[in-house]
Amino acid sequence: MRMTSFPLDPLGPLSEGLLQRGVHNFSEAVNFVRHLPYRRTSDKERLMTVLEENCGTCSIKHAFLKQVATEQDRDDIELVIGIYQMNQDNTPGIGNHLVTSGLPYLPEAHCYLRYQGQRFDYTLPESDIARLASAIVEEKTIEAHQIGAFKVTFHQNYLRRWLTAEGLTMSLEQLWQIREQCIASLSK
Repeated sequence: MRMTSFPLDPLGPLSEGLLQRGVHNFSEAVNFVRHLPYRRTSDKERLMTVLEENCGTCSIKHAFLKQVATEQDRDDIELVIGIYQMNQDNTPGIGNHLVTSGLPYLPEAHCYLRYQGQRFDYTLPESDIARLASAIVEEKTIEAHQIGAFKVTFHQNYLRRWLTAEGLTMSLEQLWQIREQCIASLSK
C-alpha cells in the first residue's frame, strides 16, 4: 500500500511554505521531508523549523507532515509514537553504545505516520518501517503539538517501567544518556 496523495492548497503556514518551494501535493511533501538531513532543529515545538533549517528528526518530520495533512483537512493520516526495541540490526550505527552499556536493546520512541492501518516512515530516504515492525512494543496516536514534552514524558514513563521489569540497576538518567549517545550517532 502507498501513502495517499492530494493537492496542497494554501490553507496554512506549512502548506504555504511547501508551495513556495515548489511542492504541490502530499506525495511531493513526503519526498521533500524524507530527503532532509536527519538532525535536531533548534525548536522541536515549532514545525516551521523543518522548512527554515532544512532538517529534522523522526518526530518533527512526521509531525510536520501530519500538520500539513491537518491543514488540508485530512484527518485520515495519523501521527504515531511507537516504542520499539532499538538495536544494531534495526537501527544501524548505535551498536557500540549498546555493547558498552551492556544492553541488548534500548526502548526508543519513534514517530511515524499511519494511513488506513499501515505504518509509513519518512525519516530518511532509506527508512523502512518494516525493519522496526516486529520490534514495536507499544503505540500511541498523538497530535503534532505532542512531539515535545508529551513525547518525552511518554517515553520516559515507558523506560521507568522497563528498568523495573528488567531488574536493571541503572537510573533513568543513565539510560537517557545512553539513548542520547545513540541519537547523536544517527545524526552523523
